[in-house]
Amino acid sequence: MRFKIIYPNQTLIFESNLTGLVGNGKEYLSQKDGKLIYDKVNKLEANQVSLQLSTNTSTLIPALKILSLPYYSYFDQREVVTL
Repeated sequence: MRFKIIYPNQTLIFESNLTGLVGNGKEYLSQKDGKLIYDKVNKLEANQVSLQLSTNTSTLIPALKILSLPYYSYFDQREVVTL
């Protein structure tokens, strides 16, 4: 299953066949290396991001950040990011 949310210059795509996040053609996953997707995409910018359909904040917030879409700053606090 796949569906898009289109903003004026950005596209957020939810896909059931993904297990992480794809930005600029590269897939980012939370793996055994212990690094969070949030940290892996820290400086990444894109106009289109794909992420897993059954997402949670650990994937959704980085996707919004990559697209430069607004979200509540609470989700950037370290104690929240690492939950």
